Amino acid sequence: MFIESPLEQDVRAHLGCALTELQTPFIWLSAQHPAWQGFTDEQAKPLLAYYVNGGSRNFEGFFRLLASAMDHQPAPADLPPPLEIPQVGVYHPRPRTLVFPDVPAFLRWRGVGRLHARPPSPS
Repeated sequence: MFIESPLEQDVRAHLGCALTELQTPFIWLSAQHPAWQGFTDEQAKPLLAYYVNGGSRNFEGFFRLLASAMDHQPAPADLPPPLEIPQVGVYHPRPRTLVFPDVPAFLRWRGVGRLHARPPSPS
């Protein structure tokens, strides 16, 4: 369950009326309460997924898709889908997946053998 932050609540309170009267396309990029106008669901949902998952690969996809949407063009054919980043995991920028589900999976990828329990070293 996501809870809207006080900052997001404040911004929505100040912009709410202006957004309803806005004549240009906009997208409210919030994982908790997204909203859009002037975009189709097929455009807005991937834009939101690229943005909320972050990372250079997703931001590149976000801006490519946004540019095509603003030019009233279809999404680029070679545009990869958003890479969903889990809330919990071990992040590393090199592997294609970027996130490992746990430390042992990360260590296997790094080629580190089994970890052996060691007593703490004396101080």
